[in-house]
Amino acid sequence: MFKNPNIGQYKIIFRIGIPIVIAGIIQQTEILINSAFLGRINTEYFAAVGNSIFPFILTLSFFWSVNTGTTVLAAQKLGAGKKIQAARLSASAFKFNTLFSLAFFLFWIIFPEQVFHLMGVREPILSYSVEYIRILSFVFLFVGAETTAAAILQAHGKTFPLFISGAVRSSINLFLSWVLIFGHFGFAPMEIRGAGIALVAAEFVGAAITISFLLANSRKFGINLSKIVKSKFENYKNIARIGIPSGLEEIMWHFGNLIIVRYMNSLGPGETGIYTLVMRIEVVCFLFYSGFAKAAQTLAGHATGAGKKTEGARATYRCLKISILINVFFMILFGGFAKDLVSIFTKDSAMINSSYPYLIMVAFFLIPKAFNVVIGHGIRGIGDTRWMLYTQIFGTVFVVVMSYIMIFPLGLSLTGVYITWITDEFVRAVINTLRFAKGRDFFLSFLNKLDRIRLRRT
Repeated sequence: MFKNPNIGQYKIIFRIGIPIVIAGIIQQTEILINSAFLGRINTEYFAAVGNSIFPFILTLSFFWSVNTGTTVLAAQKLGAGKKIQAARLSASAFKFNTLFSLAFFLFWIIFPEQVFHLMGVREPILSYSVEYIRILSFVFLFVGAETTAAAILQAHGKTFPLFISGAVRSSINLFLSWVLIFGHFGFAPMEIRGAGIALVAAEFVGAAITISFLLANSRKFGINLSKIVKSKFENYKNIARIGIPSGLEEIMWHFGNLIIVRYMNSLGPGETGIYTLVMRIEVVCFLFYSGFAKAAQTLAGHATGAGKKTEGARATYRCLKISILINVFFMILFGGFAKDLVSIFTKDSAMINSSYPYLIMVAFFLIPKAFNVVIGHGIRGIGDTRWMLYTQIFGTVFVVVMSYIMIFPLGLSLTGVYITWITDEFVRAVINTLRFAKGRDFFLSFLNKLDRIRLRRT
């Protein structure tokens, strides 16, 4: 994979990253258009979707975490030339993630009201949220298998099928959303229910494409249905060892978001709607460089397995350069055209005027966030998922505590939340970059120096 690191590495980065970027952009465009559909019917749907999406993604983070372990370990095995071991790990992940996904399906069918009550959701938003997430829960019937298949393909550097499945999925979602939300071709308008049904149907088709590609190329990837069924839990435990810290990291971040939404709900549905709308737009930016972050993870994993950590670091820094350039563009876009961007999603002038200043604030943490995302994936690629967990714990505690202080004692509402986000991203960007550049020993020596200074003073 690294035959010509000085010239060919960018080609490899773009080959892996671009399909993921395009697939993500298509998918997010679809989500944004759906949000625009719902927002033009009823602005309360923004709050309902926000209340549903955050706990839903929190649940999905379980699979993302385990699949981080799948991608990292499989990439390292492939880099070391151990294809059979990589296939065994992948088959175990496929089997057990599928089984776990069924449990999550039952949870969201049975307990959505209890979850939303804990979040402080009130009527009429509560009814909308329950209806929406119960429909979304059907995604869990196949999401475990789908995300695992995607992780295996990423470990092999084969990301183009993810672009195909994403493009098809998004096209179906957009068409069905238009039909079901507004009521076309003889259908009655279903509004938020129609948005949920369209998303589930589209996700099913996208999952079928991704899984079919993996299984149809069983010789290349070493995986078929027989190997999946016979796979052992022992292999899954090795994946979990790497993936669980990453999973806890994801859970901490989303849990922090849930608490922020809880704060917002205490202020009223309008604040939740604004927070959701701004985040929807910000996620578009993230998707433009997330593919390069995943490329960094894959390449760092291959390089670590091959004993070429320097080349893995070089690949990560090149992915970072690309991501920074992307975020500079979005800084200019958010700073200069925030009001125009927000007005795409709602006709409510009050919501437009309340939302766009926060999108301008988002522009201030785009560069440090690029550092955190790309460098973080590089650190995970070398197998050090615990470090990212530690920094995320710090970040979550900081954001939750400071947001509370900003919102309630100081009365700064969402402004205080975004000031906190900006501070958190800057601090963690510095810490994570130093960790990647200097290694674990840098921080140990720093702590030892502090201890020596403290002893001298005493």
